[in-house]
Amino acid sequence: MGQKTFIKKIGILNLMPLKKLTEVNFVNILSNHPDIEVQFIWLKFESYTTQKQATIELLKSYQPVIAALNKGQIDALIITGAPVELLNFEEVKYWQEIQKVFDIVAQKHIAILTICWAAQAALYYYHHIQKNVLPQKASGVFQHKVIEHPITRNLAPIVLLPVSRYTVSSPQQIKEQKNLQCIVTNPDIGDMVIVDDIHKRTYFTGHAEYAVDDLKNEYLRDFQKLSIQAPKPLNYDVINPQYLWKQEAITLYNNWLSSLI
Repeated sequence: MGQKTFIKKIGILNLMPLKKLTEVNFVNILSNHPDIEVQFIWLKFESYTTQKQATIELLKSYQPVIAALNKGQIDALIITGAPVELLNFEEVKYWQEIQKVFDIVAQKHIAILTICWAAQAALYYYHHIQKNVLPQKASGVFQHKVIEHPITRNLAPIVLLPVSRYTVSSPQQIKEQKNLQCIVTNPDIGDMVIVDDIHKRTYFTGHAEYAVDDLKNEYLRDFQKLSIQAPKPLNYDVINPQYLWKQEAITLYNNWLSSLI
């Protein structure tokens, strides 16, 4: 493989419970750009605590996010989803610290991509957009309508992308924000991709980065916790899952990386 033209240092604030799996997913999805080599910088909150020994050991190799941002060590920031979406934002134990992150990103005009809960948190912080609980968890591979934009370049008019969340940021409140544009949408479960080009903010409310088995593993986890209350993922076979969104996910992330140059 030839040398790539650009190098981008991407900080990833990893809030997912399965942190090593999340690392693998992002390395896989962000390593496909023909011209950009990604250098990964794994980040953590100093206020985050856990009792899991494996996670404690892994986090020793992570850098504190606020220090990394203040030192100018990264070109762009990704904040992952987190298993806290049924809490009010202010109830999340690292809410104070994530607000500082959002402030620094805005002050330094650093490009930021937020995912699932982090996207909802950023929409709430920057635009006061509320999230509402869905009648049932949106889990599965959903059809989305695509609007033309540099982030959606080379996507078909309708794409399949994975979603796994209990809540939705208010579509009406999003539409009322003049700087926000919804470019991948679903009328039943809300907007999947929202952009604010002026401030270099991109919001993915689903999980395009997921590997083929991730929805299955989440379903099995939920089933063990909730028994028959756990909804099966839609348009997704938990016995023989298919990676229906792989190329669309690669295209989305490649386009986001292209926006950094």
